[in-house]
Amino acid sequence: MLEKNFAENATCDPLKYFEKPEEVVFNNELSRQEKIKILESWRDMCKKMEIAEYEGMKDVTEDLLPLINNKILELTAEIIPTVRH
Repeated sequence: MLEKNFAENATCDPLKYFEKPEEVVFNNELSRQEKIKILESWRDMCKKMEIAEYEGMKDVTEDLLPLINNKILELTAEIIPTVRH
């Protein structure tokens, strides 16, 4: 079986490879699409952690959701074509 590449591993477990969303954005080995996919995965994990915390489970991570969403917006804004008149 082939070993997953870095982008796939980081998508499955962003916290294992990155401490801050900025580290994803500034990683030169990842494509823009890979960065977005990793950040979206991280965002989904944060949402699940928020639900768990709301339900009484303690979360030891910082509230990264707004920061992650901001980085996703920055990256997706770079690929949305602008209309010129």
